[in-house]
Amino acid sequence: MKFFFWFIMMAPGFLYAQTIGNFQSFSFEDITPVWTHFSYDSTLVGHQISNPRAVVGFDGYSHVFTSSDIELEPLIHNGYYYKVSRTLYDVDISGGLIEKIDLNTGKIVWKKSFDLRTSNNREFICRSIIKNGQLILFNLNIITEDPPFPIPIVGVTGFRTEGVLKVRYYDLESSELIEVLESDPFNSDVKKIKSADEFSCRLNILNDSLIEVIEYQLHDSTGARVIIDTLDYNGVYQNTSDTLFSDIMGVDWLDSYWAEAYKVMRDEAGTLYWIDFYVPGDFTLDTARAHIQIYEKEGTKRIMHLPFIDPEPVESWVILGVKEAYILLATYLFEGKSVYYLISKEDGQLIQFFELEKDVDTRIPFFEENGNIMIPITGESIDNKYFLDFWQLDNQRLKLQYQFKLQQENYQILPERMVRLDDGNYLVTVMITEKQSNGFLKGRFMTDFLISPEMLENGLVNTKDISVNRTPLIYPNPSFGSCNVQFQNRLTGNFKLLGPDGKIWKVGGFINQDRLKLNFQDLPNGLYYLSIQAESFLNAYPIVLQK
Repeated sequence: MKFFFWFIMMAPGFLYAQTIGNFQSFSFEDITPVWTHFSYDSTLVGHQISNPRAVVGFDGYSHVFTSSDIELEPLIHNGYYYKVSRTLYDVDISGGLIEKIDLNTGKIVWKKSFDLRTSNNREFICRSIIKNGQLILFNLNIITEDPPFPIPIVGVTGFRTEGVLKVRYYDLESSELIEVLESDPFNSDVKKIKSADEFSCRLNILNDSLIEVIEYQLHDSTGARVIIDTLDYNGVYQNTSDTLFSDIMGVDWLDSYWAEAYKVMRDEAGTLYWIDFYVPGDFTLDTARAHIQIYEKEGTKRIMHLPFIDPEPVESWVILGVKEAYILLATYLFEGKSVYYLISKEDGQLIQFFELEKDVDTRIPFFEENGNIMIPITGESIDNKYFLDFWQLDNQRLKLQYQFKLQQENYQILPERMVRLDDGNYLVTVMITEKQSNGFLKGRFMTDFLISPEMLENGLVNTKDISVNRTPLIYPNPSFGSCNVQFQNRLTGNFKLLGPDGKIWKVGGFINQDRLKLNFQDLPNGLYYLSIQAESFLNAYPIVLQK
């Protein structure tokens, strides 16, 4: 049995490895952003913790947790950016910070905070929406008691922590708290909701009186399942739970790698997408497998198969985005690579894919309806000054497009989110930290900055062959009589199928094709090598024939 804490992997040591840091307003050598905004909770600045958990420590200044998993896209309304963040106290998520920011200037219009630290309780923000001139927060009142030792029960083991629904209404203009709806934790008709901060439990707002709770579960021998409940704003069940079960049968779920994050999403039409997968553990001979279960709003179910992905090297599968025409899927491999797939929403065909050779300090790539993808990544260090890199998918190739160097030595930018606004500017959410020689990160300072397309061009990298992955996808492999070869773009060339002794078994050519289908029914079982010569590259790939 393996647990896979994706959130912690994305931000290693976020809570445990934190030491007191000195905030510096960062700056680039190449550009000056239109504006930069640093989020902090002034009610916690300099606050002294009197209980034993003080030994764990925190940054002593900002206390603001990441906000990009509350809403995938920033909350923007009438020219203002409403930033809703979770806040930390006693090493753990405990309350929230709300900021109204002028998008043109980056200046704060108002700031509001709430925290339950004085009542030995915690409040966990799940969702935020704007409606009828009000900012509405859908939170959980955590009912799981704090343990007597310093462990972040919400921030780290959030899917084991429970709470009941609490709804806050704020006036957009004045920031006044208008109303609070609190659920009764002692009412058996009130749902106990898991406080996962990585989308294993997701709230969707249905209307002015109902919400939907979608919970992904994988903690026992039953197997993966999705539980859907409809609640009113007092947290009371409005129907019996609807449970969707994995289609993967006959495997040992107790000996598997468990991953909690980004498994289930609804699109704007209400269609539900669930990446249903099984990753074998250390003591089973079961095979890895994965597909996407799709449920239309009226209940129709269909399966989207993923034959172009070899599931064996995959440690975790995630759905990062569902747009009008595309699904953005990512796999994280045991060897440390990340592979992203852009899939047609209509027929499940692979549109394009790209691979990153190292773990990426980002949550979700910047992803547009036209298929454009850009990924901000923490770059390398030169003379103790780190770069912020922007990688872009260009003509089926991933390359380093823009690069900016920080002026401050030993300070890093860890990107959280990047979006393009209606005016063409880019809003980038990052974490600023000072990296120490022992690998600990000194302080966690959540920051937003605005840059224009012209500013991005100032960081244009004059190279064309950085991190290009031209490896075709060959599936299925082992082959049971035929296989497909998927290129990243259309190519013209030829191929040979050779045995281990160099004997040529098949030859052929292709003109302006991005996919080949090869038939091996007339060949004996065994190991072969597919040699492909196309334009500027020549490579051989092993194929196992097992009819």
